[in-house]
Amino acid sequence: MQQRPIRSRSQRHLLNPHVLIVDTDPVRLGEMRQIIQMAAPLARVRGETSGSAALALLQSAPFHIVVTELNLPGVSGLTLLSQVAARDPHLIRIVHSSQVDTMGGDLIGRLAHAVLHKPASTHRILSTLRNALAQLASTTGSIDERYA
Repeated sequence: MQQRPIRSRSQRHLLNPHVLIVDTDPVRLGEMRQIIQMAAPLARVRGETSGSAALALLQSAPFHIVVTELNLPGVSGLTLLSQVAARDPHLIRIVHSSQVDTMGGDLIGRLAHAVLHKPASTHRILSTLRNALAQLASTTGSIDERYA
């Protein structure tokens, strides 16, 4: 009988990362879900269409990666990024927006780990997600503790 290799918690979360997508367009949410599952087939992906709904979900469930639009109703994408960065600096924050140039590129660059200008190609999104997963592999602490 062949035994499975034992994986550390950090290796396990790479197999099924928890990803939150925030975008006002339900079609874009579905497209992003498919792309994320190409990068990580076992990813648990949730989608929200507003910043306030995303913040509420982040309060009740742990995530490894947040991919957000900037132009959101209620709580803006910048406010979402700022609050997420303050609450959990280990959570990977990716901006996917057509509003990057008009909403303070310097601030966005400080709040986000990666910035994708909409519409980003599937290849560019996949590359960014794979880089985020690799970054998670080297992260310890609060992310792993939530899944203990």
